[in-house]
Amino acid sequence: MGLCQNKDTVRLLLHRLRSGKKTSTQNGRQRMKQEQMKIEQMTDVEEEDDEEEEEEEEEEEEEEEEEEEEDDDEEEEEKEEDEMEMAVEEEVEEEEVQDRVQEEEEEEDDRAVEEKAEMEKKRRKKAKKQRKEEKRKERGKRKAKEREEEDEDDDDDDDDDEGSEQKKRRVVVVRLGLLKGHSEVGRSDLSAP
Repeated sequence: MGLCQNKDTVRLLLHRLRSGKKTSTQNGRQRMKQEQMKIEQMTDVEEEDDEEEEEEEEEEEEEEEEEEEEDDDEEEEEKEEDEMEMAVEEEVEEEEVQDRVQEEEEEEDDRAVEEKAEMEKKRRKKAKKQRKEEKRKERGKRKAKEREEEDEDDDDDDDDDEGSEQKKRRVVVVRLGLLKGHSEVGRSDLSAP
C-alpha cells in the first residue's frame, strides 16, 4: 500500500512539473529543485523498496529450500532410524527364537535324563522284588525241608513222646482235680514229674 501511494504522489508531482506552473522566480525554481529532489528520493526509495522486496522474496525462497532440504534430511534420518529399529527388532526376535529353541532342547534333554533315571529305578525295584521273592521261596523250601526232617524225626520220637504226654496229662488232670477238691485221685501220682 505504501509503495502505491508513493508512486501516485510521484506521478502527480511529475505531472505538475511538466504541465504546471512555470514561474521564473527563484522560489519557484527552488521549489522545483526540491520537488525534483523529492521525486528522485522517492524513486530511489521505490527502487530500494523493490530491491528489498526482491531480496525478501529471494530470502523466503532460500528459506523454503532450506526447510525442504531439512525436511528431506529429517525424513531420511527417520527412515534410517526406522530401518535400524527394524534391524534391532529382527535381531532381538531371532535371539528370542534361538533362546526358546535352546530351552526346548534342554527341557527335552532333562526329560530324557529323568526318564532314564525312572527306568533305572523301576529296573532296580523289580530286581529287588525278584531277589526278595527268590529268598522267600528259598526260605519256604528250607522250612519245608526242615519240617519234613522234623516230621521224620518226630515219627521216630512220637512213640516216646506219646508215653510222656500221657503222664503229663495225668499229672495235669490230677493237679486240676486236687484244685477242685477231688480227693479220690491217688496221692502217689502227684510226685510224678
